[in-house]
Amino acid sequence: MLNEKLEFEAYVTNPESGTPRIQRYLLIGKFSKEGNLYGLETILTVIARGFLYAKAENDNPDVSGKGPYSEEMIHAAIRVLARWCGFSSDEEKEADQQNPCLQTWFEQYPEADGWLEKYWKHYCESEYSEELWKKYEEKWQRSLNSGDYRFNKISYQNVIANALEMGPLRVRYLVFKKDENAVEKRKKPDIHYLYEIQEGERRPQESTITKFLKNIAAFLILQTYHPEDQQEILLDRRRLLGWYGQDDQKNDTSIWYLDHFLWHGETIFWRNDTRINLNFIKFGVNPEYLKHFDFKLIEPKSEDELKTYIKEYGDRYWILKDTGHVKNSPLCFVNNIIK
Repeated sequence: MLNEKLEFEAYVTNPESGTPRIQRYLLIGKFSKEGNLYGLETILTVIARGFLYAKAENDNPDVSGKGPYSEEMIHAAIRVLARWCGFSSDEEKEADQQNPCLQTWFEQYPEADGWLEKYWKHYCESEYSEELWKKYEEKWQRSLNSGDYRFNKISYQNVIANALEMGPLRVRYLVFKKDENAVEKRKKPDIHYLYEIQEGERRPQESTITKFLKNIAAFLILQTYHPEDQQEILLDRRRLLGWYGQDDQKNDTSIWYLDHFLWHGETIFWRNDTRINLNFIKFGVNPEYLKHFDFKLIEPKSEDELKTYIKEYGDRYWILKDTGHVKNSPLCFVNNIIK
């Protein structure tokens, strides 16, 4: 989620990956006959943003007239989403050849064409997979083509509206203060100074520390879409676990809710709803804790801008980048790219 471009790439390449970012039990459940695809709208929004704004970055919209808000681009984005789902006929694809924008995009991302259908069939082990998929297709075609803008409905128009509101895919870095008591701040970082552990708990493994940092980053990212100074955010559990690269067949809260991390004897994280089977949870991080270590996000526009930031603040702050979603993939410290 720090690097949304990496998230986008995971959704449009290698649908049969052994390490997918879209966790199948979270998206599809148990391949039920009801044809549920949980969280599909979030995935489609990332793809729409990647399409609309990548095109806008390459063109000068004032000259081409094809900025992300143009009718032609919005129609093209809907076609991208329909084809990504696998909901397009050969005749529709042939008609798409008349649109150079679509043709170029699918040449760049050939595996995006029918990605969801290929992903679904790869993981569905039922002998009735073809029949099941037709039920999924019929259900989601009705919903996505409905033109319904109500907040609790999923349609292509709703997805495009959300994409335009959120803007281009973003690449951000997580920043926080170094240990003031460390003897040598240039050595490989040891971030155990950031927390205490409940009595009787083992020292956390690197994978758990990665989750800890990703939780803080996720909170700061989502906080930007909430009213200023609001101390809780609405956390999408599915997207967070996708960033972990970890499925959750049993809906095990302990996978993501790390209540054994303490600061001054108090839990660092909290949640305001303890019911199970919730995909959206009110989630918070101790504001005094965030302030003490000065946790924040930066969004350098270039490698040079990042290096300038490191030169100015690298002695006092750790700067971390997103390395993707593969299980146990750490956030990478980038301070030492400046010697």
